[in-house]
Amino acid sequence: MRANPYEDREPQTSTNTRILNAAARLFYRKGIRAVSVDEVAAEASVTKVTVYKHYRAKDELIAACLHALDERFFSWFVHEVEASTDDPRGRLLAVFDVLDLWFRRRDFRGCAFINATVELASPRHPAGAAVTSARWPKQPGPKTPTSSPTSGCCSPKAPPSPPSSKET
Repeated sequence: MRANPYEDREPQTSTNTRILNAAARLFYRKGIRAVSVDEVAAEASVTKVTVYKHYRAKDELIAACLHALDERFFSWFVHEVEASTDDPRGRLLAVFDVLDLWFRRRDFRGCAFINATVELASPRHPAGAAVTSARWPKQPGPKTPTSSPTSGCCSPKAPPSPPSSKET
């Protein structure tokens, strides 16, 4: 299991990646409102001016961070479920096992998107679109239902007929 479902494990070669990763860590650990751009800059080992060259405002950084977290979390979740078993029914059950492992982590602070929704409060907040466009718990966007973690667990056939009203 990857150390943190919200953590980017790719090499941090670009300044933008360092800024996003620093913001993601701090926003998740401390909360969006509790983190200043100065803290993000220090964590990313860049100047505050550099952060503002990449993002015109903290709200823009928040939105970019949430979009990145959506991709990271969903990729992590699908990977963990698919790596658990090839059996479609087993994958359905693995969804709960993966969530249980995530919930039991020492650094677990809930869902970043629920936290952001509560902290940002206003649906008109500039980062609001990032929260509402998050794929969790919606369908996985570009993936087809046959490639989802639970593919094959349910038949694409019509649902079973309801029980007959006759009692035998």
